[in-house]
Amino acid sequence: MVPFLTEPLSIKLPYTDVVAFQCYFDVDAFTIEQALILPIPFPAQLMHAVKRRQAAYFAGRNCARYALLRLNAETTHVLKGEKQQPLWPNGQNGQKLGGSITHSGNIALCIAAEQNNMSHLGIDIEQHMTEKVAKEIENTVINKVEKQRLTAVDLEFAEALTLIFSAKETIFKALFYDIGDYFSFDAAELLYLDLDSCIARFSLTTTLTSIWPQGSEIDIHFQRFSEHVLTYHVQQNV
Repeated sequence: MVPFLTEPLSIKLPYTDVVAFQCYFDVDAFTIEQALILPIPFPAQLMHAVKRRQAAYFAGRNCARYALLRLNAETTHVLKGEKQQPLWPNGQNGQKLGGSITHSGNIALCIAAEQNNMSHLGIDIEQHMTEKVAKEIENTVINKVEKQRLTAVDLEFAEALTLIFSAKETIFKALFYDIGDYFSFDAAELLYLDLDSCIARFSLTTTLTSIWPQGSEIDIHFQRFSEHVLTYHVQQNV
């Protein structure tokens, strides 16, 4: 493995048909020359990006490479679409695969699955906001009703807002392939946050598409850590 990147390790999520990998990366140790050793396509638009963005891209795509190897994909390349969304390859037998990639700080993760078993995959990791940052951006993340609901939860505001920010990022990723376009945080409203079950439930405030009408509810699972929060959503097909 190249010096700036650890080997991705499999992590456990509560879904038997989902593969998940996590790795760590060191931005200070990153060089393009090292990264290009990896069998990962490098988009031309990232050639002049800052080192952190470049390092995170390779770390996330390398986690995806390991996941696709586990799923026997026809290729381990995850390209970029017109709206910068990951384009997932098919399996060797033609089965459709899907996944989600995230990174924050020095951590990158990926989840992937065969879509006939699991669909609408979304994952996001975020480092805890400071109280200052939380106060500055709260109005772009939550509305007044959501803030009232958060105050009823035994959680510091900055951590709670980080969790909701991450959960809404996960909703965006999970629904993007149905919607095919960007939508803002106010498209989903927090209904409740349960620290015991580690579930945050949201309701769509607007119709995004015919299969995601206003009022549709979506559950986001989360895991809390000392310095970051992880949120994810996987819809099991029955």
